[in-house]
Amino acid sequence: MVAGVAGIAAVAFGAWWLLAGPSGEPSQRRRVEPPAVDVTPRAAGPAGWVIQPAQTVALDRDELPMTGRVGVDLVLGEPSADARPLWGRILSFDVDRENRVRELEAAVVGDDRTRARIQVPVDFLTRDTYLIEVKTTEKTALPLRRYRLEVR
Repeated sequence: MVAGVAGIAAVAFGAWWLLAGPSGEPSQRRRVEPPAVDVTPRAAGPAGWVIQPAQTVALDRDELPMTGRVGVDLVLGEPSADARPLWGRILSFDVDRENRVRELEAAVVGDDRTRARIQVPVDFLTRDTYLIEVKTTEKTALPLRRYRLEVR
C-alpha cells in the first residue's frame, strides 16, 4: 500500500518536473518536435491513403473534405491472425491541444488481412503531425505498429 502511494507520488512529481521544470515556471517548450523526415504530399487513392510501417505520409488540409471521416490504410507487418478489428489511436504532437489523443478501431481489410483501415474524423485533423498506433496480432513482446501522418 505504502509502495503504491510512493510510486504514484513519484510519477506525479516526474510529470510536474517535465511540464513545469525545476524553477516551477511553465516550460517555454510547448511543442514536441517529431524527427525530421522527407515526405511528399500524396493524393488519396481509391481506398484513401496508405501508410507503410515507420513511413510518413503528408496530406494537404485544404484537400480534405469539410466534414466526415478520412480513410487511412495502415500496412501491417504481417497478416492479422483474424478479421477482428484492432485497437488503435491517433496522437497529436501539439502538447497545447486539449484533445491530443483519439482512440480508433482499425478494421482489418483485404483477403490477405495485411492492412488495417482507420477512419479519422476530419475535425480532429488540423495542420499538425500525428502518430498513429495500432495493436496487431503479431506474436511479439510489443505487438504495436506505428505510423506518422502530417497534415500541412
